[in-house]
Amino acid sequence: MQFDESKYSMSHVKLAKRYSSIFMAGPKMSDDLVTLISYMFTEEQAEIARTLPPYVPVSYKIIAMLKRRPFQEVRSILEEMVDKSVIFRMGNSCSLIPLLPGTMELMMMRNKDDEWLATYARLYLKIFNDGYLKRYMKNTKGLPSITYTPVNHDVEVKNRKVKVDQEIEAENRQVSDDFVAKAIEYHDNIAIVNYCQCRRLTKLTGKECSHGGLTEEDGCLWFGSVAKYFVSQDIARKVSKKEAFQHVAHGKENKAAFFTFNASYKSDLMICLCCQCCCKFIHVINNFDGQKLVAETEYKIAVNSGLCSNCGACSKVCFTNAHAMVDKKHVYNKDECIGCGVCIDACEKNALQLVRNDKYKKPPRHMMLTLLKLAPEAAMMAIKKSGS
Repeated sequence: MQFDESKYSMSHVKLAKRYSSIFMAGPKMSDDLVTLISYMFTEEQAEIARTLPPYVPVSYKIIAMLKRRPFQEVRSILEEMVDKSVIFRMGNSCSLIPLLPGTMELMMMRNKDDEWLATYARLYLKIFNDGYLKRYMKNTKGLPSITYTPVNHDVEVKNRKVKVDQEIEAENRQVSDDFVAKAIEYHDNIAIVNYCQCRRLTKLTGKECSHGGLTEEDGCLWFGSVAKYFVSQDIARKVSKKEAFQHVAHGKENKAAFFTFNASYKSDLMICLCCQCCCKFIHVINNFDGQKLVAETEYKIAVNSGLCSNCGACSKVCFTNAHAMVDKKHVYNKDECIGCGVCIDACEKNALQLVRNDKYKKPPRHMMLTLLKLAPEAAMMAIKKSGS
């Protein structure tokens, strides 16, 4: 998309080009992107920010040296950006992070200036809704980095029923009540972020969550060192084990789908309480070919057609349209199922059950191993782009 660079400062244009990089999973250069960057950063801030590397923080001193400016002056500018959550800080070091996932979540979880954030939300959603992430899905063979998980349901395994939580191994991502219990009991640092980033983004654009029962204050659960860091940055509040259990029960009661990344219960762990209408990952799955990001879960839904009454209750709560009604008949698409188990509670005829998924593969023990798999694909995409 062509745009007139002369309308913007060169610092903003150059910073926007950084965000549009394939390594930052960014949108293509456009007026909308430069307008967003110009809103997030002042010209002076943009000039400093474009020196920051992506992902890996570098120290204030190095940035000051690179810019050949006094340390205290550069530090002050960096702190201004940290306060707005437009850059990531770890100690006395900073970095750029992608617009999504990254900057949007950080801003929505921490900032309290609703008027400023509301304008940011509108500018960002305009870019997000254009579907820029779809180009990454198109060029990605498959990166199973996220999963939505069943909580406290029976499953069929080798002709016998067992509780999901009895089948969960510590190193995989299938999060059940028992898995969550292990995480809560194991960790001393447990936190709930101040705001659900997706529901807050929806509210700031003048809409309301239509899922029912969940609000912007029903944020993600975090465990371990990340929880401790978020608390220190006023992004989250530390909670007791009892409060963590209550938070999970609240999500289950209100038909949330539980989302997580690769992690053992002993590792830094995140669990989101997702709703159908606001969750941006659900939007990516349903509209931008994001099913490639979802790992094959250990269990998926099986339908007992003899018990099914074709009432359509499951289709109304399904997050990914795996359940549908066609000519008043229930149709189930297993390939669209993310295994969250929400539909089971909606079925009054007990026609739905979780069964072992033959396509399931044991995931890497750590999230970093999954991210390393992305690097070669990102490099190849960049090479192809430069040669086109």
